[in-house]
Amino acid sequence: MTVKLHKDYLAEAVLEYCDDLITIKDLNLRYVACNNAFLKTLGNNDRSKIINKSIYDIFDSETATKIAKNLKTVIETQQPLCYVFRINNNKFNKVFKQTSTPIIKDGKVEGVITIASDVTHEENLKSKLLDKIYQINALLDNLPFIAYLRDTTEKFILGTKHSKIFVETGIDTSADNICLNLNLLQEKIAEQNTYVLENKKMLKTETPAMDYDGNQHWYKIIKAPILTEANETKGVITFVQNVDEEKTIEYRKNLFLATLTHDLKNPLQAQISSLELFHKEKFGTLNENQKETLQLIIESSKHMRSMIQTLLTTSKDSNGVIRLQRSFFDISNIKTNCINEIKDLAMTKNVKITHSITSSTDNYSIYADESHIRRVIGNFLNNAINYAFNDSLVNVEVKINENELYISFENQSNPISKDLEEHIFDKYVCGKDMKNNFGVGLGLYYCKKVIEAHEGKINLITNNTNNKFFFTLPLLNETSTIISEIVL
Repeated sequence: MTVKLHKDYLAEAVLEYCDDLITIKDLNLRYVACNNAFLKTLGNNDRSKIINKSIYDIFDSETATKIAKNLKTVIETQQPLCYVFRINNNKFNKVFKQTSTPIIKDGKVEGVITIASDVTHEENLKSKLLDKIYQINALLDNLPFIAYLRDTTEKFILGTKHSKIFVETGIDTSADNICLNLNLLQEKIAEQNTYVLENKKMLKTETPAMDYDGNQHWYKIIKAPILTEANETKGVITFVQNVDEEKTIEYRKNLFLATLTHDLKNPLQAQISSLELFHKEKFGTLNENQKETLQLIIESSKHMRSMIQTLLTTSKDSNGVIRLQRSFFDISNIKTNCINEIKDLAMTKNVKITHSITSSTDNYSIYADESHIRRVIGNFLNNAINYAFNDSLVNVEVKINENELYISFENQSNPISKDLEEHIFDKYVCGKDMKNNFGVGLGLYYCKKVIEAHEGKINLITNNTNNKFFFTLPLLNETSTIISEIVL
């Protein structure tokens, strides 16, 4: 059986059970009807104390004036209106979102019906959110560097106070209004953004940039992808900071070191040549002990020469950028050649070098800069032997799977302190335990820079006297989105 409800009965049911505050007012803004939720909110169960009362009789003057203003607008325009008001009295403090709609009969407004919902929680959250936004904006606008977001089409989305000026004009207001020539940077910026977007990886680099007067400036740049929960890229966030002052200090330091080491190189080479003549008995016969001692001196001098050359090369390279020249080459051959080049040094300490190479695909070819990878392997081998105990073992292990190259260098040597372990790949940091150590702390720093430029990772595992340095490289090819520079 179907029961047809009378519309007055339906209206009474809504007024009775709805949780929203529902009221009807006449044109004089006096209450004609209200529901139980409205009475409950006011803490008044007697409907007769509400009906025929003005809103000024119910609410405080400030709240009543605000509501009255909006209700008059509804009556005058004959259009619904939504607004927010707060009830603040001794019992409670709440915020309501109210929609007021005119009651029209025969084209004339006879009153207003209002429906109000409690939005106190939402409004409080909104207020807190706005406070946080103001705080974040104040923080961003006072950062000592530039930060901004771009979408995948390079469109500027959001940034710090002066970031849009920098992106559009190249003017860096955080660094004495340097005006960079953006035309010279577009290709490099596009290459960096493509790398971040396609690999979904963070990129950290230092980049030289020219201003319109032809002066070179240096910038530290960090770029990271903006990812959704579904791991889709939506853009790139970029942090840019001028580091001219740091580069000036670095340049002066490198100039001093380069000048000093250059002056040391020639007399050292003369000493090596003389010692080799003595060792070859050009000036008289030597007994075995004398020859052995001379050989140790020669090897030590050659090691010193190698470190001086490393220092000179690094000092020179630090004034610019090294461009990687990638190609396919056999890592097995590089490993073997490096070991052959250094085995004489190993013999002077009676250090035995063991080595192995395995590949899951029987392919030992990798796509990288052969010259720099060779220098990296040479540096690790040199360190492993120089710091190893006499009569000990150095083990070199190479593993290749479908995605990655792994090379480790393990030796037995004096324990590496925790402090040194944390900073061992930093610039100008070197071990102090090797007797007559002439290191300048650039070898491992250089290795780290090369490996990172190849998108690899470098690390150290130490356990008392057992130390293992290793690095990994992803196996890339010509179609990979890659980094093409090393900034030392």
